[in-house]
Amino acid sequence: KALVALMQHSQAGKLDQAKQFAQEAQEIAHVNFWPHLEVAAFLGLANAMLANQAFGEIFPVYTQAREAAKRAEQEDDTLGKRLAIQAWMSEGAARIADDDYPMAMQAYQSGATIGVEIEDHILALESWRMAGYCAEREKKWIDAWSFYQKTLSSAQQLPPDQCKNTTLPYAGHALLRLVSKSGSTQKDRVRILETMEQLLGPDWQEQPLTSQSS
Repeated sequence: KALVALMQHSQAGKLDQAKQFAQEAQEIAHVNFWPHLEVAAFLGLANAMLANQAFGEIFPVYTQAREAAKRAEQEDDTLGKRLAIQAWMSEGAARIADDDYPMAMQAYQSGATIGVEIEDHILALESWRMAGYCAEREKKWIDAWSFYQKTLSSAQQLPPDQCKNTTLPYAGHALLRLVSKSGSTQKDRVRILETMEQLLGPDWQEQPLTSQSS
């Protein structure tokens, strides 16, 4: 009940109430050794803080979420690591909202690295793509190129039908933009086009894009 109430108040942006129910939910989850619910409580609280732009207190909550995720690894290693990725990705989004792209890039890179480790290729793909987006915003062209290339590498581990449900097209468009900026060659451009067509089909560039970040 406390967790449900937390989520309701979090969605409504009611921070004081969210803090109250977050503490209750965290205590119940901790006593019963339900670390996955602890993570949910911390991230729910962070969402309420994000809605209120409470950047002065939000980031330690993500650290607490990852500590709970680490405890979850004791029972289920993959689940715990997947929860840690979610915490890193959530922190990355908050860092972007706080206009701190270097720290956002580090958060997404951390999440992507874990995604590769546990072979969760979708979470790895999305995290690498966002790391690339942050690097590009900072005009770190070579880093952005590298992160977007890793996005493609993760996509190549997925069945074709799953690729179509990801933000992979953003990475493809970004790589084409970065060919000259990153010091790459026209051969690289051709290779990117060929890889994207293999993954998404020949009309991938015609698919509508809605937002650069997630």
